Amino acid sequence: MAQSTAAQMLGYANMPLIPKSEPHGYYKPKTPLPVRLDNLEFSYKLGSERPVLRGVSFEVDAGDFLAIVGRSGCGKSTVISLMLGLYAPTKLEILSTRPPLSFNEYSHAHVDMEHLRSMMAYVPQTPFLFPATIAENIVYGLGEVSQLRQFPSILAAAKAAGIHEFITTLPDGYNTRVGDGGQALSGGQAQRLSIARALVRKPRLLVLDEPTSALDAESAGMIRHTMQKIAKKSRRDMAIVVVTHSKEMMAMADRIVVLEDGAKVEEGTYHDLLQAKGAFARVVGDLTWGVVRNLIDAQGHLDIVYI
Repeated sequence: MAQSTAAQMLGYANMPLIPKSEPHGYYKPKTPLPVRLDNLEFSYKLGSERPVLRGVSFEVDAGDFLAIVGRSGCGKSTVISLMLGLYAPTKLEILSTRPPLSFNEYSHAHVDMEHLRSMMAYVPQTPFLFPATIAENIVYGLGEVSQLRQFPSILAAAKAAGIHEFITTLPDGYNTRVGDGGQALSGGQAQRLSIARALVRKPRLLVLDEPTSALDAESAGMIRHTMQKIAKKSRRDMAIVVVTHSKEMMAMADRIVVLEDGAKVEEGTYHDLLQAKGAFARVVGDLTWGVVRNLIDAQGHLDIVYI
């Protein structure tokens, strides 16, 4: 857990600072959806001979539950960073072609990204808890005058994230302090609190980056159950995009995009991609072998394994 958090913090530290004078587009769509990537290319360094992403194309719209999968280093986190407007595509836009990244049919270059980000929410792999009350953690980052800071919104988000019942068992309920010097939470509880922080914003685009990878099997199962309920309840209003190595999470998604070496190599349902026996089947095979390998003891013995 500590190594994961340290790696994530180093990643944030290495991200380029966005100046306050960041140019804003003039369009303020009512929703960022659909988000469309069209032959998108991206490099962290201008002029790089080998881009991080090469010709990636797919679309996500309201009601979609999309999983982005692939081996480590294939570009998954870069894709969601672009979808959240943290970076812009490297390839210049040509007027006669479709933009490489668009939100609600508007080019990324022409929309007010600060406005669109207010309709997006992100759940990181490792949840961050601030030294504050549970309620304050849920609304952290919202404007002081936002209607979403009111307790009914906090309550609805906590219930949707599956953390409300636990909170009610605490002596001070939503006023319980967590974080440094406060109430200790398990990994699963902290992650559900992080999901509540995302849901209280009533996002149109919810992005989750490996939300179960740092959790034990029981906690991961609870998070998947929470995600199933969220997807079912918010079908018409929200798109969900999850980066995952979890086969169970992949199977929950309506559609899977498979990345390999910065390019999209497959797209389809869990069942169809397995049947195709291509890149996705290889990714799943790697995951299955990883489970088996971890169950083999030091002497190389393996009695019975259920996958």
